[in-house]
This record gives sequence, C-alpha cells and structure tokens, in this order.
Amino acid sequence: MHPTEQHFASAGGDKTVRIWDNKKMIKCSLQLAHDPTALDWSPTGKFIAVGDRWGFLSILDAQSLELLGT
Repeated sequence: MHPTEQHFASAGGDKTVRIWDNKKMIKCSLQLAHDPTALDWSPTGKFIAVGDRWGFLSILDAQSLELLGT
C-alpha cells in the first residue's frame, strides 16, 4: 500500500510492477530483468523497492515506474 494515497502495487511473473487504485490499474512498468517476488513503497511514496528471486533489489521511481538502479 502507498503510504499516503489509496494505491497499491503488485509484482508478477510477467516481470512487471503495476500500480492500482481501488477500481483499475493505473500504470505498468517495463519488464524487469527477473521475476519480482516482493516490493514496498519508500516511506515518502517516491520510490518502490522490488526484490527478485535471484536476490537483486531494484529501485523504481514510483511516479513513472522508471528503473533507477539495481
């Protein structure tokens, strides 16, 4: 869940992160290198940390879902 807005994020086997409101998907990331298995928003809601099954951690800009680093 986003720390201040009514949004949540999901990660899937299609190697993407999606942001949703209570009715529909709002945005979808480009494919990541590996299947994401865990994610969480930063306390400010500006970033999303994504962990994958290989132990890598990726940081996405929460607004654009652009990959900022791995």
